[in-house]
Amino acid sequence: MTTRRIAPLLLITLVCALCLGAIAGCAPAEQQDDAAKNRAYMSQANTIMMRLNADLEPFTAAVAAEDVVSMEQAAANVYRDIDSFKNITAPELMKDIHAEYCAGCDDLKQALQSYVALYKDAANTEASEINAAVAEIQKQYDSAIAHLQAADKKVTELNGALPTESSSASESPASTESAESTESSKS
Repeated sequence: MTTRRIAPLLLITLVCALCLGAIAGCAPAEQQDDAAKNRAYMSQANTIMMRLNADLEPFTAAVAAEDVVSMEQAAANVYRDIDSFKNITAPELMKDIHAEYCAGCDDLKQALQSYVALYKDAANTEASEINAAVAEIQKQYDSAIAHLQAADKKVTELNGALPTESSSASESPASTESAESTESSKS
């Protein structure tokens, strides 16, 4: 098994973090309270996603080293991050987005659990069984990626639907950074 299967998740998690940060500066002026809640949610979500991304790196290294104990520890850290993310209270505008990210996190958790279990039993497993198991795990990863991409798309659509502060008379540095983040996440 290679670490290539984990790499797409590292990339998608980073994209999630960028997209989550991109919407933070967006809100109509008449809904300042909702905008503050949305920014607070996005800030929390971004922080957790960045930590999750960082915690996936040791898992990838443990897989490369075929170190099951380190895999389990790294996976436990990712599970903690996933639970933290799922416990964020999403404001009304973000509920669908949060649900989609949570579905991706659930699939990621299931894939990591399957990967660790496969490595634990690898010594007693036929090569054909390992290949079949890896194919199933890949489906779990693919599902996680699909959910995370769908959530990213919703964030991007929402970001485009809401006027930014830069579209008002005064342009703030936060809204400029938000626009730059959105453009870089589209590339």
